[in-house]
Amino acid sequence: MKNKNNTSSGQALVIIALAMMALVGIVGLALDGGNTYADRRQAQNAADSSALAAARAYSYNLALSDNDIRAIVLNSTTPNGFNSVSPRSTITVTKTVSSTACDAYTNGYFIQVDITSIVPTYFAKAMGVNNLTNKVSAKALACPPHPAPIAQGNALVALNETICQATKITGNATTIVTSTTNSGMWVNSGCNEGTQSSKVALSAGGSADMTIPAVSVVGGVYGPEIFAPTVVQTGVPQIDKESLQWPTFPCTGQVTLAGTVKIGGVDYKNYTPGVYPGSNKEWKKKVFPPEDYAFFSPGVYCIDEDFSILAHDSMKGTGVTFVSRQGNVVFRGGDGVNLTAPTDTNNPYKGLLIFVTEANTAGSVTINGNAKLNVTGSIFAPWNDVTINGTGDVSAPINAQIIGDKLFFTGNGTINISYNGDSQYMTSQSGQLQLYK
Repeated sequence: MKNKNNTSSGQALVIIALAMMALVGIVGLALDGGNTYADRRQAQNAADSSALAAARAYSYNLALSDNDIRAIVLNSTTPNGFNSVSPRSTITVTKTVSSTACDAYTNGYFIQVDITSIVPTYFAKAMGVNNLTNKVSAKALACPPHPAPIAQGNALVALNETICQATKITGNATTIVTSTTNSGMWVNSGCNEGTQSSKVALSAGGSADMTIPAVSVVGGVYGPEIFAPTVVQTGVPQIDKESLQWPTFPCTGQVTLAGTVKIGGVDYKNYTPGVYPGSNKEWKKKVFPPEDYAFFSPGVYCIDEDFSILAHDSMKGTGVTFVSRQGNVVFRGGDGVNLTAPTDTNNPYKGLLIFVTEANTAGSVTINGNAKLNVTGSIFAPWNDVTINGTGDVSAPINAQIIGDKLFFTGNGTINISYNGDSQYMTSQSGQLQLYK
């Protein structure tokens, strides 16, 4: 007869042995799995950092070759243990170009890094598994620094971020806006306190009419029907006004007279660039320009008085930029006004006709439509009110991007505003990086 105690002991030993084998297997799986998981995390971090490093370098130097980009990637991955030396790891670097990933004024560049990592096993070798494989990928988008128009190339821009009625349209005027970018008006205020005209960012009333390709508003709108059939888009992302880069100006020297220039049989006073009135006592406390018929030589004019173009004034100038440091800017028609901003691509003020500085807190800009007012170039008053009056049928449009803190449209008649990006001022946009997994 068998001893039952011996049988039970034998069975227990078998169970314990099997349990020990299972436990060792679990521990082995945990160790090999843990090593593989840690390697995967390290590989993903290496792919992320190397893709960003290569994208950043390429965005600032588009002359880098594919070999240069790969070298930058390996320089970043090697300290993390991934050097593309078989069989430890394989690294693939791919560069692609996108015309839509950034904005309409520059291409975007995707740098993708793929890492295949071979992880040796320890306990899994007993089951014939010598290695485990990790595959990770990272893609970074680089938008290089580049010149681009402010506010996405909208012809009319109100930059105030909070005030209600940041743009107000009244009267009976007809405003016609055309744009090479299919953009139109941008209202940056987030005001949306109700349905009344005084409680929204963009308020339109009266018998006014506006033909425009697009209207974008951060906050609320009253009277959107004046834009029909254009649909007003609300809730657009707000532009950070403080992040915008504005030009600076030397403002040196003295505005002087350099004789006359005969145009169409008429003698025009020839002004040279500098500060007005500056130290010239004869010009002190007089509006700029002090003569009815003025010709402006190319350059920058820094004005510390009102800059006025009145009904019978005639002014000519090509390659000119006017900087209003004090006083108002008033365009009330003019008898043959033809002013054009600089067009030379090497000129830092290319496309900029008028700029009202931040120090000119009391100044404002008034623009009246008139058939004889022919201006080409951006009109910027980022901290000031801008009023646009339709006063008569205009055969030639004002070719300008008009930016103010607030915009007001009033008057009667018609005013045409044309935005052509090639003739407007562009500011330097900083480069951007974005990581995709």
